[in-house]
Amino acid sequence: MTQRIQYRIETPRASIAVEEVGRGSPVLFIHSGSTSRAVFTKQFESRLAEEHRLIAFDLPGHGASSDAYDPARTYVIPGLANTVLDLIAYLGLSDIILVGWSLGGEIAIEVASRFDDVRALVLSGTAPAAEYYTQGLKPPPRVALSSKTIWSADDASGYISTAIDPLAVPLMLQSAARTDARFREILVTGMRDGLSCNQREVVQNSQFPIAIINGAEDPIIDLDYVDTLAIPNLWARQCLRIRHVGHAPHWSAPDVFNQLLRGFAHDLNEGYSGYPKYGHMANLWHRSG
Repeated sequence: MTQRIQYRIETPRASIAVEEVGRGSPVLFIHSGSTSRAVFTKQFESRLAEEHRLIAFDLPGHGASSDAYDPARTYVIPGLANTVLDLIAYLGLSDIILVGWSLGGEIAIEVASRFDDVRALVLSGTAPAAEYYTQGLKPPPRVALSSKTIWSADDASGYISTAIDPLAVPLMLQSAARTDARFREILVTGMRDGLSCNQREVVQNSQFPIAIINGAEDPIIDLDYVDTLAIPNLWARQCLRIRHVGHAPHWSAPDVFNQLLRGFAHDLNEGYSGYPKYGHMANLWHRSG
């Protein structure tokens, strides 16, 4: 097994905890709010690390990173994207595959709208929308908990059960409890105020390949809405749905998710962004009717 290394970088926004493993073309993972880079453990322990340089980090106010030095500017999607750009610049990364889960996907889209050296984008549990809370989420929108400053133990447990997996609750409770209490309210207020790019427009005008891998039973994202996105370089020419999986397929079905991610990267290396070249890939996903 390739050795995983951990380190910190200082940015104008926060002191950021980073972890990486492997060598090769870089794959940068961005986690959701009130979690941490630990949600990508099952990718770091997979064959992906034999073929790529996998990099994950804790957002400001999360995990082992410090709280934001200027929360009002940092805990909004453009500020979080600036943190990713700081990390990219510090590590000298280029030709990057960005993998964003849930809020991490929204941050990845914001990065892609401003950074010319994105090779490809992988979105999971993300609904690229033109207007937040009016598109892409199943009713009723999960507004109250996502913007609540102080979470009770029941709040944290409920969020992890819904967003990740009930079995992940013991592991991820610490990440939820550690999150800066100011983060959620500032983030949601910024979204309501339109402090981010038009995500739908960005993905529909993208010049790079995009893979969308969701759980078929996602309780948060309206997958039918996601299917309406007219993405010119959409891998497999469809938004993929992994059967019997909820909001976090990379966690709940890591073998399938990792094989799809590997297949996408292999197709990128061969300059192919349409339907998966390798026939076995078709057996790894199922688009529910």
